[in-house]
Amino acid sequence: MAVDFPPRRLTVVVLTATRRRPERAPLLERAVRAAAAQRVSSATALEVLVLDDGPDAAGWPYVRAAVCGVDRARLCGADSAVAEGHVAVRYVAVPPDATGRVCLRLKRNLALELCSLSGTDAILFCDDDDWRSADAAQAQLDALARTGADACSVQVRCVCELSASRGCASYFEMPAAGGGGVFSAELGNPGTALLLRKTWAPGSDDPPGFPDTPYEARRLACASLAVVAEDRRL
Repeated sequence: MAVDFPPRRLTVVVLTATRRRPERAPLLERAVRAAAAQRVSSATALEVLVLDDGPDAAGWPYVRAAVCGVDRARLCGADSAVAEGHVAVRYVAVPPDATGRVCLRLKRNLALELCSLSGTDAILFCDDDDWRSADAAQAQLDALARTGADACSVQVRCVCELSASRGCASYFEMPAAGGGGVFSAELGNPGTALLLRKTWAPGSDDPPGFPDTPYEARRLACASLAVVAEDRRL
């Protein structure tokens, strides 16, 4: 499936786990705000999809607070739309699987399914401890248009290591910058991948039992063209 540039719709998927790790909720608010504030081409509709780990919707208040901090962001239901020029922000509380868990694999596969149903042309994954500068997503889209690649990852910079006793992960920034190269673990973080629809549509989802960590690397292995990594360190 060919994707014209600029893509008609870009979905930024924010993955979080507020049920098991409520201390991450403040980071979620920052991540959603940064996602909704992305500056992309006027020809590309931007939406944000937040996938939380449980039916109790623990992250909802923080998503709502994040939306209030971005003028053009609007909270939406699963099937509702927003006016042109606004950013739709959707929140989904994901029920656990048969084992009682909501692993990253489950949330990522659900994100791919939802994006396929909505007709999204490009999908950008990020975690709840990620922050992107406002031009970061467009820089990745520009890299794909420039190289003809199916996917683009970025380097990350660890800003601060939060206290391990609080159960928090590291906090990462992805500032916009230039440069590029062949994808590798040294050049880019696969968890920051921006994928075109043709990259994920033909591939099968991971079956249960696979570890979460190398998930994105396996997805990117399905890409038909080269994968580039943008050097985004300041």
